[in-house]
Amino acid sequence: MKLKTLVTDITLKKLVAFCLVGYFIGVTTIFVGGFIFNISPSSNSETLDDSSDQISQIDNSNSTANGTDLNDNPNQSTSNSNQDTSTSSDGTSNQNTSTSNSSQASTGSSTQPSGGSTSTGSSSNSGSTGSGSTPTTPTPTPTPTPPPAPSCGSAGGACTSSEVATHNSQSNCWGIYNGGYYILTSYVSKHPGGKSVFNSTSCGKDFTGYMNGSSSVSGQKKKHSSSAYSVLASYYVGPMK
Repeated sequence: MKLKTLVTDITLKKLVAFCLVGYFIGVTTIFVGGFIFNISPSSNSETLDDSSDQISQIDNSNSTANGTDLNDNPNQSTSNSNQDTSTSSDGTSNQNTSTSNSSQASTGSSTQPSGGSTSTGSSSNSGSTGSGSTPTTPTPTPTPTPPPAPSCGSAGGACTSSEVATHNSQSNCWGIYNGGYYILTSYVSKHPGGKSVFNSTSCGKDFTGYMNGSSSVSGQKKKHSSSAYSVLASYYVGPMK
């Protein structure tokens, strides 16, 4: 039992010794290697700086190359634009040529074979002569002729007392009442008081006094009713002059 314990202690001591020896050997190797290859923080930082400088130089060279390409491209675009300009100028010249040809063709077609003058010139001359030489006089509007006044004896026609006086019989009886004249020929036979009152003393005369009862005709004196005036109004013809 004691022997096993002793063997175990010796074995553990050997393992610990081997571990310590290995640790010191590893640390020594790291320091020696770092000394040989100059591996230190300062050298690492310098190496990183050198790498960043190289990367920036590469970027600058690439950007310079790209800039050169861009400068070349504007020249190419400029040459292209010049080519387009020359093409458009050729198109313009072609258009001018076609325009001149069309104008010559139109001039040639409008030329008259007989007199040598163009139809365009003759039409413009005739138009200017017709429009500017003599102004157009407006046609006066004729004054409408008034219709003739109705004559004596027609509806609305005025009569004189002498004209009425010529109608002084029962077959042609006119009379004057209150400034107007009446044709009573057709009423003579209808008079309620008889036709004897229609004679030379009443026909062709003013019978205003007889109607209102202030004077007599053939010995008869009577003031007439409103119905008699209504009948009289139906025989009115026109005013007296």
